[in-house]
Amino acid sequence: MANELFRRQLASYAAVHRDWRNKATHFVGIPLIVFSLMLALSLWRFEVLGREWTGSLLVSMFLVAETMVMMGRRGDLAEAMGEGPSMNRT
Repeated sequence: MANELFRRQLASYAAVHRDWRNKATHFVGIPLIVFSLMLALSLWRFEVLGREWTGSLLVSMFLVAETMVMMGRRGDLAEAMGEGPSMNRT
């Protein structure tokens, strides 16, 4: 019973997120949210070893490092995006 409810909810969620209006609002809205968070984090300043750092720089460095780790685990970027040679199996 719970499994069927989950499937119906997931199907409803998928249908809504395939709508062009939803895609357009996400295309604009998600970058705006990320930008606003980075802007707010840039106000947080701290000093390490005599150099001033900001929260946005710290978060950016973490995200770049995490992306590199994830790409290393999944292969190169093309394979991670589903376009690499390992995805073209016959």
